[in-house]
Amino acid sequence: MTSSSRFWPMVWMAGIFLLAYLLTMFLNPIDPVPPFLLLSFLGVMLLMVGMGGGWREVKPGYAEIRRDVTGNFQAFTQGHYLYIPFLHTIKAVMPNYPIRYEDEIERIQTRTFRIAAIEKVRVRVHYHIVNHVHCYTNLVPTMADRIRELEQTERLKRTDTGIWLKAIDEALHQRVDDSVRDEIWAWSEILEQDEQLALQTPFPAPPGAEYDPYGLSLNRLKLAQKVRDDINRVVGRYGLRVDQIVFELIELNYEFVKIRTQNRERELSKAEHEALLQAAAIRQKGFAEAEVRARNLALLLDELINKRGMSMHDALVGEIVRASLYSDGEMIWKGVIEKGNEPSGPTKAA
Repeated sequence: MTSSSRFWPMVWMAGIFLLAYLLTMFLNPIDPVPPFLLLSFLGVMLLMVGMGGGWREVKPGYAEIRRDVTGNFQAFTQGHYLYIPFLHTIKAVMPNYPIRYEDEIERIQTRTFRIAAIEKVRVRVHYHIVNHVHCYTNLVPTMADRIRELEQTERLKRTDTGIWLKAIDEALHQRVDDSVRDEIWAWSEILEQDEQLALQTPFPAPPGAEYDPYGLSLNRLKLAQKVRDDINRVVGRYGLRVDQIVFELIELNYEFVKIRTQNRERELSKAEHEALLQAAAIRQKGFAEAEVRARNLALLLDELINKRGMSMHDALVGEIVRASLYSDGEMIWKGVIEKGNEPSGPTKAA
């Protein structure tokens, strides 16, 4: 209970003592002490009950943090507890159930000279609060400004579970980000120290595959265990324990994945096969075009020589043959036909 929230209860208590004194002086002015004490006690009890005093039941799945006048904190996670106004203050209501937190970490550098950074890692963290008093007493000084900001901007109170979920998630964000980057950067050294972390694949892996991001993606379960252990060494002072870390996604550079997974012999065989198919198509198309041109040329020569009387040795006939072979004969053929339709000409047979 803050000093501002104590003002009106103190006013009510002063009013109770004043009313008890006036009633005592009116009813028994000769011996006023016993009735005054009795009336004051009854009035104070009524005030305490009106302010929520008494035995309180803890809601399942929550933990209530109580602070007494001596500054001691106590967390209640089940059953009932005694709350006495003026002596006790409820400082926070925190979650007492498994919590899930998700985060994305981008552009993670690796200690491999051949490979670019990992594009993105999506992390899912499962944790719970094991010591609510440590969580409250260590988190509040660390994130005091952020908690006050949440109280002002989002209208959250410290007795709202949501404010602690947001504060803990933000505290975890930096720790998870640092730990993931550190563990990935030091992964090659970690593997040298612990052979049990070596990459296990259902297919033959090239030597050193576990050192690069592609192997790291395949080895994500063991990496997640290392990250979890590293985080627990730090967040223990906040009364937290990370139960599981899951790497839902390790996104690598597409071009790197393509190079890393390709079978060079298979790619070469595929390229040769595609080249043969293209050559066969070109050959077939060339034969078809040659057949069409030869047929059209024979028809045209028959029309001009046999039916219109042009000489085989005429220079124009040679131009027609050349045009048909080099695919530029449309304009010449048109000119020849037009010239052949003239009433007379030097190319007409005698």
